[in-house]
Amino acid sequence: MPNIEVHGLSWWKARKIRRRIFDLFKEKPYADEVVVTIFSTKVTDIHAVNQPFLRLVNDRLKNAYEILVLLKRLGMDIEYLKLKQFIPRK
Repeated sequence: MPNIEVHGLSWWKARKIRRRIFDLFKEKPYADEVVVTIFSTKVTDIHAVNQPFLRLVNDRLKNAYEILVLLKRLGMDIEYLKLKQFIPRK
């Protein structure tokens, strides 16, 4: 399950990014598995400049490169964390 986290944006801007993320993946075979988590965080550097970023947490190595390439279109910094295991509720 690809979980894309949005950090360091206002709720309004984060919602716009979330819509753009879902649009990027709507034609992919794994589109129904993509989730977006919005964190209400303040991300700043030493000069108090806002530094928002995306974080991909993914348990599927085979799609990671493709996902990262698509996310780069959004023009934000990206962190990638490999999820060791995802246990679905079902």
